[in-house]
Amino acid sequence: MTALLEKRSYSNKYKKLSQLEWHCSAGDDEIRKLTTDRKVLQDHLHDAVTQLSQLVVKEKNALAERLKGAEAARKRFDEELKRYATEKATREEGKKREKEELVGWCETYIDGIKTAGLPGFCLSIAYAFSFFLLSMANMIIIVPFVYMLLVHSPGAASSGALFNFL
Repeated sequence: MTALLEKRSYSNKYKKLSQLEWHCSAGDDEIRKLTTDRKVLQDHLHDAVTQLSQLVVKEKNALAERLKGAEAARKRFDEELKRYATEKATREEGKKREKEELVGWCETYIDGIKTAGLPGFCLSIAYAFSFFLLSMANMIIIVPFVYMLLVHSPGAASSGALFNFL
Protein backbone atom coordinates (compact mmCIF):
# COMPACT_ATOMS: atom_id res chain seq x y z
CA MET A 1 0.00 0.00 0.00
CA THR A 2 2.74 2.35 0.72
CA ALA A 3 4.06 1.70 -2.75
CA LEU A 4 0.68 2.59 -4.18
CA LEU A 5 0.52 5.74 -2.09
CA GLU A 6 4.02 6.64 -3.13
CA LYS A 7 3.14 6.02 -6.78
CA ARG A 8 0.07 8.22 -6.43
CA SER A 9 2.12 10.89 -4.66
CA TYR A 10 4.75 10.81 -7.44
CA SER A 11 1.99 10.87 -10.05
CA ASN A 12 0.44 13.98 -8.40
CA LYS A 13 3.86 15.63 -8.14
CA TYR A 14 4.51 14.79 -11.79
CA LYS A 15 1.13 16.32 -12.78
CA LYS A 16 1.89 19.43 -10.74
CA LEU A 17 5.34 19.63 -12.29
CA SER A 18 3.84 19.24 -15.79
CA GLN A 19 1.29 21.95 -15.03
CA LEU A 20 4.03 24.16 -13.65
CA GLU A 21 6.17 23.59 -16.77
CA TRP A 22 3.14 24.37 -18.94
CA HIS A 23 2.53 27.60 -17.01
CA CYS A 24 6.23 28.48 -17.26
CA SER A 25 6.16 27.77 -20.99
CA ALA A 26 3.05 29.92 -21.41
CA GLY A 27 4.71 32.66 -19.34
CA ASP A 28 7.88 32.40 -21.44
CA ASP A 29 5.78 32.68 -24.62
CA GLU A 30 4.02 35.75 -23.19
CA ILE A 31 7.39 37.26 -22.22
CA ARG A 32 8.77 36.60 -25.72
CA LYS A 33 5.63 38.13 -27.28
CA LEU A 34 5.78 41.21 -25.02
CA THR A 35 9.51 41.59 -25.67
CA THR A 36 8.90 41.47 -29.42
CA ASP A 37 6.02 43.97 -29.10
CA ARG A 38 8.24 46.27 -27.03
CA LYS A 39 10.98 46.13 -29.66
CA VAL A 40 8.47 46.91 -32.44
CA LEU A 41 7.05 49.83 -30.45
CA GLN A 42 10.55 51.14 -29.72
CA ASP A 43 11.35 50.95 -33.45
CA HIS A 44 8.13 52.83 -34.27
CA LEU A 45 8.95 55.43 -31.61
CA HIS A 46 12.46 55.87 -33.00
CA ASP A 47 11.06 56.25 -36.55
CA ALA A 48 8.47 58.78 -35.34
CA VAL A 49 11.12 60.79 -33.48
CA THR A 50 13.35 60.74 -36.57
CA GLN A 51 10.49 61.85 -38.84
CA LEU A 52 9.48 64.56 -36.41
CA SER A 53 13.06 65.79 -36.18
CA GLN A 54 13.31 65.88 -39.99
CA LEU A 55 9.99 67.72 -40.20
CA VAL A 56 11.17 70.27 -37.63
CA VAL A 57 14.38 70.86 -39.59
CA LYS A 58 12.41 71.16 -42.84
CA GLU A 59 9.95 73.66 -41.30
CA LYS A 60 12.81 75.59 -39.72
CA ASN A 61 14.53 75.88 -43.11
CA ALA A 62 11.26 76.91 -44.79
CA LEU A 63 10.68 79.58 -42.15
CA ALA A 64 14.25 80.80 -42.53
CA GLU A 65 13.70 81.13 -46.29
CA ARG A 66 10.43 82.97 -45.75
CA LEU A 67 12.16 85.27 -43.28
CA LYS A 68 14.92 86.00 -45.79
CA GLY A 69 12.27 86.75 -48.42
CA ALA A 70 10.35 89.00 -46.04
CA GLU A 71 13.52 90.85 -45.04
CA ALA A 72 14.45 91.31 -48.69
CA ALA A 73 10.94 92.57 -49.45
CA ARG A 74 11.10 94.96 -46.49
CA LYS A 75 14.48 96.21 -47.66
CA ARG A 76 13.12 96.75 -51.20
CA PHE A 77 10.10 98.54 -49.72
CA ASP A 78 12.34 100.78 -47.59
CA GLU A 79 14.47 101.61 -50.62
CA GLU A 80 11.36 102.31 -52.70
CA LEU A 81 9.99 104.49 -49.90
CA LYS A 82 13.27 106.44 -49.74
CA ARG A 83 13.25 106.84 -53.52
CA TYR A 84 9.65 108.00 -53.45
CA ALA A 85 10.36 110.46 -50.63
CA THR A 86 13.36 111.82 -52.52
CA GLU A 87 11.34 112.15 -55.72
CA LYS A 88 8.50 113.83 -53.82
CA ALA A 89 10.90 116.27 -52.16
CA THR A 90 12.48 117.00 -55.54
CA ARG A 91 9.03 117.50 -57.11
CA GLU A 92 7.97 119.77 -54.25
CA GLU A 93 11.17 121.79 -54.55
CA GLY A 94 10.56 122.10 -58.30
CA LYS A 95 6.97 123.19 -57.73
CA LYS A 96 8.12 125.66 -55.10
CA ARG A 97 10.71 127.07 -57.51
CA GLU A 98 8.09 127.30 -60.26
CA LYS A 99 5.68 129.05 -57.92
CA GLU A 100 8.39 131.43 -56.74
CA GLU A 101 9.24 132.18 -60.37
CA LEU A 102 5.55 132.77 -61.10
CA VAL A 103 5.23 135.08 -58.09
CA GLY A 104 8.34 136.93 -59.25
CA TRP A 105 6.93 137.17 -62.75
CA CYS A 106 3.61 138.50 -61.42
CA GLU A 107 5.38 141.06 -59.25
CA THR A 108 7.53 142.12 -62.19
CA TYR A 109 4.44 142.32 -64.40
CA ILE A 110 2.60 144.48 -61.86
CA ASP A 111 5.68 146.66 -61.30
CA GLY A 112 5.97 147.08 -65.08
CA ILE A 113 2.37 148.20 -65.30
CA LYS A 114 2.90 150.60 -62.38
CA THR A 115 6.00 152.13 -63.94
CA ALA A 116 4.24 152.45 -67.28
CA GLY A 117 1.90 154.87 -65.59
CA LEU A 118 -1.24 153.08 -66.71
CA PRO A 119 -4.55 153.99 -65.09
CA GLY A 120 -5.72 152.24 -61.89
CA PHE A 121 -8.16 150.09 -63.86
CA CYS A 122 -5.29 148.45 -65.79
CA LEU A 123 -3.46 147.91 -62.53
CA SER A 124 -6.54 146.20 -61.08
CA ILE A 125 -6.71 143.95 -64.14
CA ALA A 126 -3.02 143.13 -63.68
CA TYR A 127 -3.69 142.21 -60.05
CA ALA A 128 -6.63 140.04 -61.08
CA PHE A 129 -4.59 138.34 -63.80
CA SER A 130 -1.76 137.66 -61.37
CA PHE A 131 -4.22 136.35 -58.79
CA PHE A 132 -5.71 134.06 -61.43
CA LEU A 133 -2.28 132.72 -62.42
CA LEU A 134 -1.32 132.08 -58.83
CA SER A 135 -4.59 130.37 -57.97
CA MET A 136 -4.29 128.18 -61.08
CA ALA A 137 -0.86 127.09 -59.87
CA ASN A 138 -2.47 125.88 -56.62
CA MET A 139 -0.57 128.46 -54.67
CA ILE A 140 -1.29 128.79 -51.03
CA ILE A 141 -0.17 132.38 -51.04
CA ILE A 142 -3.59 133.98 -51.17
CA VAL A 143 -3.15 135.81 -47.85
CA PRO A 144 0.19 137.43 -48.83
CA PHE A 145 -1.21 138.22 -52.27
CA VAL A 146 -4.33 139.86 -50.82
CA TYR A 147 -2.03 141.82 -48.54
CA MET A 148 -0.03 142.88 -51.58
CA LEU A 149 -3.26 143.92 -53.29
CA LEU A 150 -4.33 145.98 -50.31
CA VAL A 151 -0.97 147.65 -49.90
CA HIS A 152 -0.23 148.32 -53.57
CA SER A 153 -3.67 149.01 -55.03
CA PRO A 154 -4.79 152.58 -55.58
CA GLY A 155 -6.89 153.81 -52.69
CA ALA A 156 -5.48 151.21 -50.31
CA ALA A 157 -6.34 153.41 -47.39
CA SER A 158 -10.01 152.58 -47.79
CA SER A 159 -11.04 149.12 -46.64
CA GLY A 160 -13.27 148.74 -49.70
CA ALA A 161 -10.30 148.89 -52.09
CA LEU A 162 -10.13 145.13 -52.43
CA PHE A 163 -13.85 144.86 -53.03
CA ASN A 164 -13.66 147.63 -55.62
CA PHE A 165 -10.90 145.64 -57.26
CA LEU A 166 -12.85 142.37 -57.29
